[in-house]
Amino acid sequence: MRVSLWLYLIMLIGGSAAALFAVDRIIKVGTKGSDADITLEGIFFAGLGIVLTVVAVTITAFTGSFLILFWTALLLAAFFGTAYAWRSRRAAGDRELKAEMTAVEEARVLETARLDPLNASAWERLSEICEEKRDYPKAMEYLEKACELEPSQLKVHKMKSLKESAGIR
Repeated sequence: MRVSLWLYLIMLIGGSAAALFAVDRIIKVGTKGSDADITLEGIFFAGLGIVLTVVAVTITAFTGSFLILFWTALLLAAFFGTAYAWRSRRAAGDRELKAEMTAVEEARVLETARLDPLNASAWERLSEICEEKRDYPKAMEYLEKACELEPSQLKVHKMKSLKESAGIR
């Protein structure tokens, strides 16, 4: 009986840790770095994973049927795999939407700059958009126009930063 209790505790801790790790991966998919905001769906996945793990381990500990653990692990793997795929598709859709919105904004700001070539703010915003797209030569070109129209120390510093990002000395 003593071995069963220890086995129960080890399985409970291991299963909970695995569920939390899986939830952590689901939450962070599609984000930069490791500081993702915890969402309601992330909390739901964590709760469901931990509850299923605790229930399966408890039933296994008291019935001695390790087949329940196998099927629960399979169910959890399928559930978290599906959740991961859904979240990945959603993140891809978000990136596509952002790209479309950026393209529309770029076209509008470019039209503004074409109609009013003395509008330094338009040229500076075009530079920012190109920097977001990692088109550093174009970003530097637009920022140079903005600097000619409205020179400032901030723009000079930004130009230096763009050159570093582009690998230009």
